[in-house]
Amino acid sequence: MKKSLTEKQKTILAYITRYCMTCGRSPSQEEIAHNTFVKHQANSRYYLNALARKGFILFIPYEPRGIKILMSEPDDHSKEDDSNQKAIAADACEREMDVSAR
Repeated sequence: MKKSLTEKQKTILAYITRYCMTCGRSPSQEEIAHNTFVKHQANSRYYLNALARKGFILFIPYEPRGIKILMSEPDDHSKEDDSNQKAIAADACEREMDVSAR
């Protein structure tokens, strides 16, 4: 039986997937919170734990940004939403590269 995701969980999983495809690594919890409009970083951890319990992601212990995507939810978003998610992930990746280059 497939476990369903809430809208917020779908949004976070889609963001992580796009970020990984764009940047080649998973986003930090702070980036997840900021870019998915979660109010606090602790709340992003709550959603990540729910995704892990449902088998969509796996935490890699002792590794920074240690999130591995195991499966993704079928897209029921429009192409416009998909483009927005890609743009948000690309922007977050570029901002991070700018900060690390300083």
